[in-house]
Amino acid sequence: MHVPLDQPHYGIGPAGMVRFLRKYAAFRGRASRSEFWWGQLTLAIAGLVLLVPGLVAFVVVFLDRMAFYSSDPATTPAAPFAAVADALWALGLIGLGGLVNLAFLVPSLALVWRRAQDAGLPGGIGLLFQLGGSLLAGVLVVTALAPYVLGFLDSSAKGARFEPSPSPVLPPGVDPAAWHAERAWAQAKEAGWPPPAGAAPGSQPHAWPPGR
Repeated sequence: MHVPLDQPHYGIGPAGMVRFLRKYAAFRGRASRSEFWWGQLTLAIAGLVLLVPGLVAFVVVFLDRMAFYSSDPATTPAAPFAAVADALWALGLIGLGGLVNLAFLVPSLALVWRRAQDAGLPGGIGLLFQLGGSLLAGVLVVTALAPYVLGFLDSSAKGARFEPSPSPVLPPGVDPAAWHAERAWAQAKEAGWPPPAGAAPGSQPHAWPPGR
Protein backbone atom coordinates (compact mmCIF):
# COMPACT_ATOMS: atom_id res chain seq x y z
CA MET A 1 0.00 0.00 0.00
CA HIS A 2 1.39 3.37 -1.02
CA VAL A 3 1.40 5.97 1.74
CA PRO A 4 2.42 9.54 0.87
CA LEU A 5 5.75 10.53 2.38
CA ASP A 6 4.17 13.37 4.33
CA GLN A 7 1.88 10.90 6.12
CA PRO A 8 2.62 8.39 8.88
CA HIS A 9 2.88 4.79 7.70
CA TYR A 10 1.22 2.59 10.31
CA GLY A 11 2.57 -0.94 10.53
CA ILE A 12 5.49 -0.32 8.17
CA GLY A 13 8.25 -2.94 8.03
CA PRO A 14 11.99 -2.62 7.33
CA ALA A 15 11.18 -0.08 4.62
CA GLY A 16 10.73 2.27 7.55
CA MET A 17 14.52 2.64 7.67
CA VAL A 18 14.59 4.12 4.16
CA ARG A 19 11.49 6.20 4.91
CA PHE A 20 13.24 7.62 7.97
CA LEU A 21 16.18 8.74 5.85
CA ARG A 22 13.90 10.26 3.21
CA LYS A 23 12.25 12.37 5.92
CA TYR A 24 15.67 13.60 7.06
CA ALA A 25 14.61 17.03 8.37
CA ALA A 26 10.80 16.79 8.25
CA PHE A 27 9.33 18.23 11.43
CA ARG A 28 5.83 18.71 10.05
CA GLY A 29 3.27 15.95 10.39
CA ARG A 30 3.32 12.73 12.38
CA ALA A 31 5.28 9.49 12.77
CA SER A 32 3.73 6.14 13.63
CA ARG A 33 5.14 3.91 16.33
CA SER A 34 6.55 1.50 13.73
CA GLU A 35 8.22 4.40 11.89
CA PHE A 36 9.70 5.52 15.20
CA TRP A 37 11.22 2.14 16.03
CA TRP A 38 12.63 1.56 12.54
CA GLY A 39 14.11 5.04 12.71
CA GLN A 40 15.69 4.26 16.07
CA LEU A 41 17.17 1.07 14.63
CA THR A 42 18.66 3.09 11.77
CA LEU A 43 20.19 5.52 14.24
CA ALA A 44 21.64 2.67 16.30
CA ILE A 45 23.21 1.00 13.26
CA ALA A 46 24.62 4.29 11.99
CA GLY A 47 26.07 5.08 15.38
CA LEU A 48 27.62 1.68 16.02
CA VAL A 49 28.90 0.74 12.56
CA LEU A 50 32.10 2.73 13.09
CA LEU A 51 32.17 3.35 16.83
CA VAL A 52 32.19 -0.30 17.92
CA PRO A 53 34.82 -1.55 15.40
CA GLY A 54 36.96 1.48 16.20
CA LEU A 55 36.73 0.91 19.94
CA VAL A 56 37.45 -2.82 19.66
CA ALA A 57 40.37 -2.19 17.30
CA PHE A 58 41.84 0.43 19.62
CA VAL A 59 41.70 -1.86 22.65
CA VAL A 60 43.15 -4.85 20.79
CA VAL A 61 45.97 -2.88 19.15
CA PHE A 62 46.77 -0.96 22.32
CA LEU A 63 47.07 -4.09 24.47
CA ASP A 64 49.11 -5.88 21.81
CA ARG A 65 51.57 -3.01 21.42
CA MET A 66 51.77 -2.52 25.19
CA ALA A 67 52.85 -6.14 25.55
CA PHE A 68 55.38 -5.70 22.75
CA TYR A 69 56.97 -2.51 24.06
CA SER A 70 56.90 -3.70 27.68
CA SER A 71 58.91 -6.79 26.76
CA ASP A 72 61.97 -4.63 26.12
CA PRO A 73 63.35 -2.74 29.16
CA ALA A 74 64.59 -0.01 26.84
CA THR A 75 61.10 0.82 25.60
CA THR A 76 59.08 -0.01 28.73
CA PRO A 77 58.90 3.62 30.08
CA ALA A 78 57.44 4.90 26.82
CA ALA A 79 55.23 1.85 26.21
CA PRO A 80 51.83 3.56 26.83
CA PHE A 81 52.64 6.47 24.50
CA ALA A 82 54.01 4.23 21.77
CA ALA A 83 51.00 1.91 22.03
CA VAL A 84 48.58 4.82 21.70
CA ALA A 85 50.50 6.12 18.69
CA ASP A 86 50.20 2.74 16.99
CA ALA A 87 46.46 2.67 17.66
CA LEU A 88 45.68 6.19 16.45
CA TRP A 89 44.08 4.88 13.26
CA ALA A 90 41.44 3.17 15.41
CA LEU A 91 40.74 6.47 17.16
CA GLY A 92 40.15 7.86 13.67
CA LEU A 93 37.36 5.31 13.18
CA ILE A 94 35.81 6.36 16.50
CA GLY A 95 36.02 9.98 15.39
CA LEU A 96 34.28 9.17 12.11
CA GLY A 97 31.57 7.39 14.08
CA GLY A 98 31.08 10.55 16.11
CA LEU A 99 30.70 12.58 12.91
CA VAL A 100 28.10 10.10 11.64
CA ASN A 101 26.16 10.51 14.89
CA LEU A 102 26.34 14.27 14.48
CA ALA A 103 24.99 14.01 10.95
CA PHE A 104 21.98 12.13 12.31
CA LEU A 105 21.19 14.71 14.99
CA VAL A 106 18.61 16.60 12.92
CA PRO A 107 16.69 13.51 11.71
CA SER A 108 16.64 12.10 15.25
CA LEU A 109 15.10 15.34 16.55
CA ALA A 110 12.63 15.44 13.65
CA LEU A 111 11.61 11.85 14.40
CA VAL A 112 10.77 12.44 18.08
CA TRP A 113 8.97 15.66 17.11
CA ARG A 114 6.68 13.83 14.65
CA ARG A 115 6.15 10.88 17.01
CA ALA A 116 5.03 13.21 19.80
CA GLN A 117 2.56 14.87 17.43
CA ASP A 118 1.14 11.52 16.37
CA ALA A 119 0.50 10.84 20.05
CA GLY A 120 -1.36 14.14 20.31
CA LEU A 121 1.45 16.02 22.07
CA PRO A 122 3.26 19.17 20.95
CA GLY A 123 6.45 18.34 19.06
CA GLY A 124 8.42 20.26 21.66
CA ILE A 125 7.60 17.53 24.17
CA GLY A 126 9.47 15.10 21.93
CA LEU A 127 12.50 17.40 21.92
CA LEU A 128 12.29 17.63 25.70
CA PHE A 129 12.39 13.85 25.95
CA GLN A 130 15.32 13.63 23.52
CA LEU A 131 17.51 16.50 24.66
CA GLY A 132 16.57 16.39 28.33
CA GLY A 133 17.19 12.67 28.50
CA SER A 134 20.58 13.03 26.84
CA LEU A 135 21.68 15.95 29.03
CA LEU A 136 20.65 14.27 32.26
CA ALA A 137 22.18 10.93 31.28
CA GLY A 138 25.44 12.07 32.86
CA VAL A 139 23.65 12.36 36.20
CA LEU A 140 21.19 9.48 35.91
CA VAL A 141 21.94 6.97 33.16
CA VAL A 142 18.35 5.72 32.91
CA THR A 143 17.21 9.14 31.63
CA ALA A 144 18.95 8.32 28.33
CA LEU A 145 16.01 5.97 27.71
CA ALA A 146 13.49 8.83 27.95
CA PRO A 147 13.07 9.27 24.15
CA TYR A 148 12.03 5.63 23.79
CA VAL A 149 8.94 6.30 25.91
CA LEU A 150 7.49 8.01 22.85
CA GLY A 151 7.61 4.70 20.99
CA PHE A 152 5.08 3.19 23.39
CA LEU A 153 2.49 5.98 23.24
CA ASP A 154 -0.65 5.20 21.27
CA SER A 155 -1.59 7.30 18.28
CA SER A 156 -4.25 9.84 19.25
CA ALA A 157 -7.08 11.70 17.59
CA LYS A 158 -5.43 14.83 18.98
CA GLY A 159 -2.72 14.29 16.40
CA ALA A 160 -5.18 15.96 14.02
CA ARG A 161 -4.11 19.29 15.51
CA PHE A 162 -0.68 18.85 13.92
CA GLU A 163 -1.75 17.41 10.57
CA PRO A 164 -1.46 19.90 7.66
CA SER A 165 -2.68 17.53 4.93
CA PRO A 166 -6.31 17.86 3.76
CA SER A 167 -6.43 14.08 3.18
CA PRO A 168 -4.61 12.55 6.15
CA VAL A 169 -4.01 8.91 6.98
CA LEU A 170 -5.93 8.25 10.18
CA PRO A 171 -4.38 6.13 12.94
CA PRO A 172 -5.88 2.63 13.28
CA GLY A 173 -8.45 2.44 16.02
CA VAL A 174 -9.04 6.18 16.17
CA ASP A 175 -12.65 7.30 15.77
CA PRO A 176 -12.88 9.34 12.54
CA ALA A 177 -15.50 11.59 14.14
CA ALA A 178 -13.16 12.41 17.03
CA TRP A 179 -10.32 13.00 14.57
CA HIS A 180 -12.29 15.42 12.43
CA ALA A 181 -13.62 17.20 15.52
CA GLU A 182 -10.05 17.79 16.70
CA ARG A 183 -9.01 18.94 13.23
CA ALA A 184 -11.94 21.34 12.94
CA TRP A 185 -11.24 22.75 16.40
CA ALA A 186 -7.57 23.30 15.54
CA GLN A 187 -8.42 24.99 12.23
CA ALA A 188 -10.89 27.27 13.97
CA LYS A 189 -8.31 28.18 16.60
CA GLU A 190 -5.69 28.95 13.92
CA ALA A 191 -8.15 31.14 12.03
CA GLY A 192 -9.22 32.97 15.19
CA TRP A 193 -12.85 31.92 14.97
CA PRO A 194 -14.60 31.85 18.34
CA PRO A 195 -15.76 28.32 19.19
CA PRO A 196 -19.45 27.88 19.87
CA ALA A 197 -20.65 27.61 23.45
CA GLY A 198 -19.49 24.40 25.09
CA ALA A 199 -17.04 23.52 22.32
CA ALA A 200 -13.81 21.92 23.44
CA PRO A 201 -11.11 19.73 21.93
CA GLY A 202 -12.25 16.15 21.74
CA SER A 203 -15.95 17.04 21.79
CA GLN A 204 -18.41 16.01 19.11
CA PRO A 205 -17.80 17.47 15.63
CA HIS A 206 -19.01 21.02 14.98
CA ALA A 207 -19.40 22.84 11.74
CA TRP A 208 -16.32 24.97 11.10
CA PRO A 209 -15.99 27.69 10.09
CA PRO A 210 -19.13 29.27 11.55
CA GLY A 211 -21.71 30.20 8.97
CA ARG A 212 -21.39 33.70 7.54
